Amino acid sequence: EYLLSSEWYRERLMNKQLTDIAHWQQHITYLKHFLKKTNYTDEADRLGIRERLDRATEMLERVKSPFYLKRLKGTLGADMIYKE
Repeated sequence: EYLLSSEWYRERLMNKQLTDIAHWQQHITYLKHFLKKTNYTDEADRLGIRERLDRATEMLERVKSPFYLKRLKGTLGADMIYKE
């Protein structure tokens, strides 16, 4: 219980949330870039890129929420590789 309430653990959870936000933002950027390629319109439709973009946008909103941070409690979180 002490560990779960420690500042160290809270930082790990916050870092995990930030990592997940960055992941979904990068995914959205890639999908939008793919949709801009006019010579890949048919391929985008075949692969369901618009639907994937919608799902990625939903996931980004989910991982940004305070509720997501609460859901992470009990997980390992994420370690910061580099800290100034």
